[in-house]
Amino acid sequence: MRHHEDTLAAFVSTVRPEWLAVVLDGSVARGTERPDSDVDVTVVVPDEVFAQARAEDRVSYVEREVATYEGGYVDVKVVTLALLAAGTERGDEPMRAAFTNARIAWTRDDVIRADLEPLLKAVVELGEEEWDRRMAAAIAVVRLQAGYFAKQAFASGEEYLLRHAVLHAVSAAGRALLAYNRVLFQGHKYLFPTLAGLDELPDGFVDQARTVLADPTPERLEDLVQSVEAFHEWPLTQEATLSRYVSDNELAWLDRTLPTEYR
Repeated sequence: MRHHEDTLAAFVSTVRPEWLAVVLDGSVARGTERPDSDVDVTVVVPDEVFAQARAEDRVSYVEREVATYEGGYVDVKVVTLALLAAGTERGDEPMRAAFTNARIAWTRDDVIRADLEPLLKAVVELGEEEWDRRMAAAIAVVRLQAGYFAKQAFASGEEYLLRHAVLHAVSAAGRALLAYNRVLFQGHKYLFPTLAGLDELPDGFVDQARTVLADPTPERLEDLVQSVEAFHEWPLTQEATLSRYVSDNELAWLDRTLPTEYR
């Protein structure tokens, strides 16, 4: 929208001497913005500038003065080329998804552009083996949370465990379906809207998931799990499920990673 582009131009006009590039990302870059959406940008800086920004808690901040529309603002993230390069190898899905259709709005020179463009492309790309790994990790969480923890909670009446298990089972089911469709997980805020727009999904899954979350019963949760299981031949056998869950979650500390359920 014109006012978003005008706000982006106004922000670019404020570039600082230490900046290397400004990248437009988020909903405006994807073309999914609303009239009142903010403008998401990533500012690329040298390593030492980023280190200082972290020390000063300025790796993310909001600029309102440059907005050209009422209530608008620019949501700024600060990164380095090295951080983006690391993201192509081990970035989590929300980090990667943020750069979907990202474009360079300004760069200091052609050398920086030549370094930055392939990183923006690579950070949103995952190979088929990695998509399979993510499907397997997610379906393992579905099976354990629904088939073990939730069952215990239904039997014991422990509401905290029940809510935790059902929430994680539904979230993981959604993550498995996103991976099946080769769609990056943007974050929990966007999970249900993204699921609703997928090309391939079990019939009625979104309504079914909302019902389970609102009023969980053993029968509703089992129906949800079975609809997901029947939808696709997931790349994880039932026999290997417990081992994969333990490896990805209880042993995550060993690999210095987050458990699958919290990535």
